[in-house]
Amino acid sequence: RRFFPSMHRLLRSAGVFSRGWAARRSYADTTVFTTPLTALEASRIVREVIACTLPKPEWTHEAHLLLGHTLIQQHGTAAALQQLRLAIPRYNEASGTPNTDSSGYHDTITVFFVWALERAIRDGTALAELPLHPLLTRTAPLQFWSRNCLFSTEARRRWVPPDLVLLGDRPAPPE
Repeated sequence: RRFFPSMHRLLRSAGVFSRGWAARRSYADTTVFTTPLTALEASRIVREVIACTLPKPEWTHEAHLLLGHTLIQQHGTAAALQQLRLAIPRYNEASGTPNTDSSGYHDTITVFFVWALERAIRDGTALAELPLHPLLTRTAPLQFWSRNCLFSTEARRRWVPPDLVLLGDRPAPPE
């Protein structure tokens, strides 16, 4: 902190605190939850999501990232996506979140974040820095999809390719 005060202010404003803790603000920016981004916490989240015992307030964006990161590291990208496609809807139902055309599991967003996590892992992004990676922010999918396309019923139910980015490295399901 003494050496890079401007960087410290930037990271603090982005919600990152010392010792690998990240903050998540709700969409309304009225509440803040903290999730330690550590390997131990990632293991706990994986166990509790699979067992459907993770407390619902802990099912944050960061928890989704930890779950995906851990499954990719343990099983590879394609197998991780298969597991997430089963585990997330199951957990949602068990925690009282119905998987409907307007809430719960969203396949296109899940595929996107698996694709983005694989790139972050390949780039060497540390676990505690995942929420700061430009492809892993909550709004990152909107770089590739229009709101109408991304939040459509079809995109929620199954993978829909990006409608904004036509060339270059585009999100896609793993092969």
